Amino acid sequence: RGRTHATHAQRSSFATAAPRRDEAAPGHALSEPEARTLLAAHGLPVGPWTLATDADAAVDALQRLGRPVALKVVASGIVHKSDIGGVVLDVATPEDARRGFEQVVARARTARPDSTVEGVLVAPMAGAGVELLVGAASDPSFGPLVTVGAGGTAVEVHADVAFRAAPVTPLEAREMLDELRLAPLLDGFRGSAPVDREALVALLLAVSRLFEREPALVELDLNPVISGPQGVELVDVRVVVGHPTTYVGGLGPARPAGATPATPGAGQRKT
Repeated sequence: RGRTHATHAQRSSFATAAPRRDEAAPGHALSEPEARTLLAAHGLPVGPWTLATDADAAVDALQRLGRPVALKVVASGIVHKSDIGGVVLDVATPEDARRGFEQVVARARTARPDSTVEGVLVAPMAGAGVELLVGAASDPSFGPLVTVGAGGTAVEVHADVAFRAAPVTPLEAREMLDELRLAPLLDGFRGSAPVDREALVALLLAVSRLFEREPALVELDLNPVISGPQGVELVDVRVVVGHPTTYVGGLGPARPAGATPATPGAGQRKT
């Protein structure tokens, strides 16, 4: 299975069948702090993050990180945070961190009065680089399929993706990158520095191992992943599992999207 290559026609059909970011995947979504904790436990480079439960904690996180941050509300039933104004970017001062925390929480409560707000995820702003999609999904015919392609908000428009069935080998991971139409961007284009391809290869291998070790996983969506000369940064993380009573990565039972967590999560690390 690890040596399954997708033909052009298969890649097109996979891209058409893959859940879009504005569609709900079947199964149960982990909160972003839960998802990041799971990925970190399996060695994926999620980077620093904090779940702030009040405005003071958001200010503390900004000062501790020492660079501009993004604020993302974490609330039950709200998957697409940007749609309800639940994301504030380029927060650089304590005053902006406090105001931003209050804004995204208020917007979440207005958009979904029945939602339980767990807090606000605080993470450094990503640097410049090439926006990619990295992910995986359980396919009924092939098993886990690992994906890499053009990322950002226009994934379906670009339809520039490569697939392999897990387990993915280092050679296959490099082949996946070479198959992309955007591959020249990875090697430097019009004066830009080449990205760290080996960091991308390592990420694809880590995603493949994750799905081998966690059979309850249904879908993983890392979009965008910012690839640059210094490595990769995971900006947005989405994980879907198959059943709410399944234990995943030592986190305990996954809960349906919209359910109230038994205890508030408070991570200490992110992308």
